[in-house]
Amino acid sequence: MLKKPCFLLLAISIIYIHPVAFATASHPILLKKYSELLNAINQGDEVKAIIDHSKCTPLPNAPIEQLIAGISFNQFIQLKFTNEKPYTAASHHALINHRLYGYVYDYSVVRIHDDDSVEIAQQFLNPKDFSPATDKNQTLTAPENKYICNLSNGNDNNGVKLYDLSSTSL
Repeated sequence: MLKKPCFLLLAISIIYIHPVAFATASHPILLKKYSELLNAINQGDEVKAIIDHSKCTPLPNAPIEQLIAGISFNQFIQLKFTNEKPYTAASHHALINHRLYGYVYDYSVVRIHDDDSVEIAQQFLNPKDFSPATDKNQTLTAPENKYICNLSNGNDNNGVKLYDLSSTSL
């Protein structure tokens, strides 16, 4: 049986500590514009892109797949070349065992432009020299797959959702 001081401490913790813990819980915030992405990464927030390739436009030769992918903008670069739209890019690679190419790097880069358009490029690379992967008979070379998307505002059918994982909303 709980003694009065223990019961009192338990009651205080339920009343005062738990609401505070719930009030400070972090919830990802959907970033709807390129400018929101810039603000978040420039203040050091953790940003992640979730990409639904089926809601993007594949460029010629890119497979149309029901593929969901995620990429972190913890390491990124902001660039503007002459006569090109400014963009912020992040990339990722993972060593996988592909059914045609064997062990390869699955390399992806995501470029988010200042007009809220998104370019995605993906290719399987040879882990020894980063050249495009070939099959075991060296008759097939892995193509570079490209997709064009737009940032989602959460109420549309666009293929890229950006989340600020560092921000909190109640």
